[in-house]
Amino acid sequence: MKPWRDSTDGERTDVANGVAACPTHDAAFDAGLMTLELADDHLTVTMSHRLRAAAYRVPETARYFTGEGLRREIVLEPPTVAPSEKYLRWHRERIFTPMHAPSG
Repeated sequence: MKPWRDSTDGERTDVANGVAACPTHDAAFDAGLMTLELADDHLTVTMSHRLRAAAYRVPETARYFTGEGLRREIVLEPPTVAPSEKYLRWHRERIFTPMHAPSG
């Protein structure tokens, strides 16, 4: 969530500063095309307007970002360590930029 280059030594080793993802979803997250929001027992995936438009137009993109290709909610079952809200917020404010965010 908060990239290695921007993190302190403590943040780099904080297990709450990361989530496991496949390379495709990890790259989209790092590029600001999607982000996560923490709820009580799950994470909600939010795609940018740009990514949703691409998934609508491009079948290859749709394969990874619609239907079975991307869960919209990720249940956090014990012993899962939930990502910290401070890192998620950092990502939403600095990586998931307004130009990528849904309009409206």
